[in-house]
Amino acid sequence: MDFFEIIYGLMYGEYVLEGYRVPLSHIVRHEFRPGSKASRIWQRAGDARERIARRLGTDDEDPDLLAMVESYEELQEYMCRRCYEYGRLCLRPARHGGQKGKRHAVHRRAAQ
Repeated sequence: MDFFEIIYGLMYGEYVLEGYRVPLSHIVRHEFRPGSKASRIWQRAGDARERIARRLGTDDEDPDLLAMVESYEELQEYMCRRCYEYGRLCLRPARHGGQKGKRHAVHRRAAQ
């Protein structure tokens, strides 16, 4: 398991922290805890999925509805991983190939 997977799992609440300690669990919070912004967004998506299922005359386990939800979840994880990787790359000291202290060309152009 890599560092990203630990952080992502903590954010999703995949660990039972009472049973054992997970690195960074004291820093990274469960973003889907009750009342959180993520849980409200998730609830809104779930409610919409149920409404669509009713209109289609199926249940919310319809294969196409599930494929849509699972695809968005996969896309979200992919994009999160890419953001994480870009962040690590940008914070890496210059001697290791990172850009610390350097402005990217796009930022130089915008500043002109």
